[in-house]
Amino acid sequence: MYTLGAAFIGHHYWNMTGAMQYDNMIHFYKNISIIGGLLLLCVTGAGKYSLDRR
Repeated sequence: MYTLGAAFIGHHYWNMTGAMQYDNMIHFYKNISIIGGLLLLCVTGAGKYSLDRR
């Protein structure tokens, strides 16, 4: 939830123009992809190399 909030509050590229818009768009979609990776980790688990497995 924190990363989603940071994406929408901190990187609102739809209100910007020029190079600043492009830079914030990259960071916005970076945060969205981090959310995807965290959701994948929640679904699949940590794996056989995790410290929890010890």
